Amino acid sequence: MLAADRKIVRWDPKLLLAFDALSRLGSVTEAAEKLNITQQGLSTQLARLREITGDSLFHWSNSGMQLTPTAEKLSPRVTAAIAALEDLNKLEEFDPNIIDNEITIASTDYVITLLAPTLLRMLREESPNVTLRLRHIEHKGLNSSSYDDVDLVLSVPEFLSPKGSGLHLFSETYSGFARSGHPINQAKSISIEDFLRYDHVLVSPFKGDAFGPTDVALQNVGKARRIGLVVPDFSVVGDILSKTDLICILPDRLQESLGSSISRFQTPVPIEGFDIFAYRPKHLENDPLNNWLLEIVRRCVSEISLNK
Repeated sequence: MLAADRKIVRWDPKLLLAFDALSRLGSVTEAAEKLNITQQGLSTQLARLREITGDSLFHWSNSGMQLTPTAEKLSPRVTAAIAALEDLNKLEEFDPNIIDNEITIASTDYVITLLAPTLLRMLREESPNVTLRLRHIEHKGLNSSSYDDVDLVLSVPEFLSPKGSGLHLFSETYSGFARSGHPINQAKSISIEDFLRYDHVLVSPFKGDAFGPTDVALQNVGKARRIGLVVPDFSVVGDILSKTDLICILPDRLQESLGSSISRFQTPVPIEGFDIFAYRPKHLENDPLNNWLLEIVRRCVSEISLNK
């Protein structure tokens, strides 16, 4: 270590604060109180300062403690050093209005269909120049390195990696949906026989499997439905239902996205719902932009939940 380096190390922050307090207050008692240390502790620091500088630094007079010429020269430098250290400890204030970042969210098709319009509006209201990039989650989940470049993942727990923190956003339930003039919407109560009389649309984003939570519920009561159509995403369901006699079991919050010509009905068997979580990589957990993004997502969910 060079001699200059040793001098820098010797002037640690505690000594800077001790010198500053003594020079400003002119009293060991008051300076010790301000620093929240004992007078003996401050006296030890003063002795250390005198050893480093080779000067007494302070002396007593009729008007109280006075600075020596050396201390007078040191005072503005110590003040500047403390200000510089305080600057280092301040995080740059985050202002969403001036950012022009591209924000990437990976999610299920359901969440994209549900949140995208409201989320984009909320982001643009606070950050007009932000670009929102949405991408689908792969069925293999979040253990893939392909998620290294995402800011946030919105998904069911099955796709959440233990490497990051999962934050619960909301719980969802299922209902049946069909065009408003469909015979199933005219019935006062719907029996299982009514429910199974019509072909169903099933949304299967990944493998196209013709089996979902509704089939599990029916299986539990010894029944099975006929799947007339399997589609890869939710965005086409509203148009299909409006033009056919197919029915579909969907998350309740999607009703608004289906259009005014689609009505909801209660299923004759209870279907287990699901939870949506937000995941973010550990290295972004204290990032101001990511914290802001997560807060926007939470507000978006709250607004949609109120309209449910």
